[in-house]
Amino acid sequence: MKQEITVNELGNQLPVPLTGGIRPFFNFKAWRMPEEKALNDLKTKHKGIGKYVRSALDYMLKDWDGKAWAEHDHNSRTLLLNRMPLANVFYLWIQLRIDALGSKMIMQNMACPHCQTEIKKFEADLTTMVVQPVGIKLDENGGLVSEKVAEHFCYELKKPFDIGEVKVTKLFFSFTPWDCMEKLGTNATNLGAVKEAVLTSSFIGAGIEGSDKMVPLDKNKIFENLSKKDIEGYYDAVDTQNGGPVMKLTYGCPSCEKEVEQPLNWTYDYFFGSSSP
Repeated sequence: MKQEITVNELGNQLPVPLTGGIRPFFNFKAWRMPEEKALNDLKTKHKGIGKYVRSALDYMLKDWDGKAWAEHDHNSRTLLLNRMPLANVFYLWIQLRIDALGSKMIMQNMACPHCQTEIKKFEADLTTMVVQPVGIKLDENGGLVSEKVAEHFCYELKKPFDIGEVKVTKLFFSFTPWDCMEKLGTNATNLGAVKEAVLTSSFIGAGIEGSDKMVPLDKNKIFENLSKKDIEGYYDAVDTQNGGPVMKLTYGCPSCEKEVEQPLNWTYDYFFGSSSP
C-alpha cells in the first residue's frame, strides 16, 4: 500500500484526524472583492503570520463536517483552529489557495543545484504536492482506507541525562498544535525559532529509567539538558509523526533534467499574489 498520497488524491479532508478519529470535510467561501478587503484588514490587524492564517481560515471556511462553519460560535472556531495539528492548518491553507486561484503556481527563480542553470518562472501544480497522511492510506484500487491513530508517541533518547534523582530516557509527544505558530508572532518564518517551538509545543511528558509511565517533569529542565544528537533526533521524530503536506515542490531542471526541490513560499503576499500565472 502507498505510504504517501497527493493533495489531489486526499481532496477536501484533513490529513490528520481530530479527537475521536474525526476527519472533517470542508469547503470555502467564494473569494470576491468583499473577501479581498476583509482578508487585507485581517492582515493589517495580525502582524504574525500564525494568527493571520488562523483568522483568514476562520473567515473563509464555509462548511465543516457537513455543517455551516458560521453555526459554530466564534470562540469554538478559534479554539479548534488554534489547537489543530500543524499539518491540518497548512493543508487548509494550501487548499484555500487552490480554491481561490487554482492549482498552478509560478515558483521563485532559482539556480539548479546540479548545473547552476537559472530556472525562471517554473509553473508548478499544487495538487501534485505530496501529503503524508496519518491514519489513512490508498489501497491498490485508489480508495482511501482509515487506520487507528495513536494518541501519543515516544522518542528514545540517544544520550539520557539526570534531573534530580531520576534518569530521563524518553520523551513523549503528540501532534504539534498550530498554537506554536501563533505564539511565534513575527518569528514564524525564522526556521530556528520554528524548530524550538515545534519541539516544546509537541512535548507532553518524559519517561524515566525503570518505568514505562509518562512523568510530568519540568519542561525547561528537559530541554536545557537535551544533547544536540537528541535535539535533531527528537525533531525528526516529531516531524515524521506530524505528517501533512510536504512543504516543497519537486520539478526537473530544463537544462540537466535532474530533479530539483524548492521549499514552498506560503507567506500571504506571495502565495496569494504574484505567484499566480
